Amino acid sequence: MVNDEAGRRELEPDVVEVTLPPPVADRDEDGPRPRRISIRKIDKMIRRKETRWFQRHIAPLYELVEVRAVGTEALMAYARLWQLERWLKDLLQLELQAAYGPSWSKQLGDASSRQANASAPNAYMASVDDRNPLAYADLGELRDILVRKWSLASYAFPPKARWTGILETLITIRNRVGHCRQSNPRDVGRLEDALRDLTPGARKMSASYADHEFIDESFGVLYEHWHRDSPNQHHLADHATRNYNTTLHLRTSKRPWADIVQDVRSGQLVHVQYRSHRDAINFAQLAEDLGQVENIGELIHLDILGPRTVEAVFSRGEAVVLDDLIHALLDLVLRAESRATKGALKTCRNACGVDYRVRFNDYFADAADMWRADVFRVELAKA
Repeated sequence: MVNDEAGRRELEPDVVEVTLPPPVADRDEDGPRPRRISIRKIDKMIRRKETRWFQRHIAPLYELVEVRAVGTEALMAYARLWQLERWLKDLLQLELQAAYGPSWSKQLGDASSRQANASAPNAYMASVDDRNPLAYADLGELRDILVRKWSLASYAFPPKARWTGILETLITIRNRVGHCRQSNPRDVGRLEDALRDLTPGARKMSASYADHEFIDESFGVLYEHWHRDSPNQHHLADHATRNYNTTLHLRTSKRPWADIVQDVRSGQLVHVQYRSHRDAINFAQLAEDLGQVENIGELIHLDILGPRTVEAVFSRGEAVVLDDLIHALLDLVLRAESRATKGALKTCRNACGVDYRVRFNDYFADAADMWRADVFRVELAKA
């Protein structure tokens, strides 16, 4: 993967874990200095109530929480469930779209139809997830989809029998949290143990996503038009660099099940990286314009790699369709270029709120760095 390293460093968040405001007296003239603090440490501070910083900034919030009888265990359990369900949905979207292309939502059964029916009345307060076919699938429905499509996702989980038992326990905990019932003292620990068990699979998901190879002649028109080693002397990659000062790189990756599962697409992904050498990219505008593109259902992700670099990821389908999509997205990238680099981080986050396929600062956009990462931040919880 070709990365915009300087841009990535510029967009790295100041704090990896939880950021809370420091006391006013500790603030710089340029603004507050973020403070690194783990969830466990917050819990200890709440229990001891011993620091001046806690008394000035957390105590008022804690009193509000106490009045409403919301315990820290319930909040921590909710945060871990959020991680679990989001990752399961992201995994299923990736593998199903790699296997079935734009028709992947037909594999979801009732979950997809519920999403369509539930989103319409909420148009006046729409969420980016309203267009995600998996948005309304709960943990029980995700379990059922996994059972049906186990061959596509099994690489990311413990043995099926063992995982089924773990998931039943997690569903019980989810029901407690979702219906505001008191939790068991071990619920948070059980959730964190489950996430630890899933960490090797999450790393493998990201590692295979980032394991790129050059496209070859089997990609047909894509190779002829976009690969610099092709016999075509007027290929479009050089045209984009020469006329628009924008570099294009085409790579391919393979899902772990690609050589095993039959009767689906090849399991190959096509990664198209656009890097502007002129101006930063307005990613929010780019995300809004995606709806104008024909056959955009082939798009799996739009990964933001830096202020001037974005990577579109497609399921390998018909080469002619993908060729048209690469052209169309190049036009959108050029239209979204902006000289205003200030506030680039905010622009990236805003883009994630426009289309659920836009990824930034997560296990897809940062897939190359996930092979040994604490993906779910469960090891930090021990601190």
